[in-house]
Amino acid sequence: MEVRPALGVETALETLFGLARDGKTNNKGMPNPLHGALLAREYELFLAGPPIPIQRAGTAVLAPIARLLGYRTRYERYSGPD
Repeated sequence: MEVRPALGVETALETLFGLARDGKTNNKGMPNPLHGALLAREYELFLAGPPIPIQRAGTAVLAPIARLLGYRTRYERYSGPD
């Protein structure tokens, strides 16, 4: 896989793999829906299938709730210091 421009893809992958390693994803490697919505909104990640405008609307509602509950898009233990 090659992504251009890379933007935050490296951090997104570090976060997703770190969550999986820590057992914070389901058996398909997906975080819970709130955390997933926050990550999707931050890193512009989309699922195959559902129309992107529908996904954007869903993440617009769920991402702020996830942030209020303490979920983050980047964790130092997965990606190192800023």
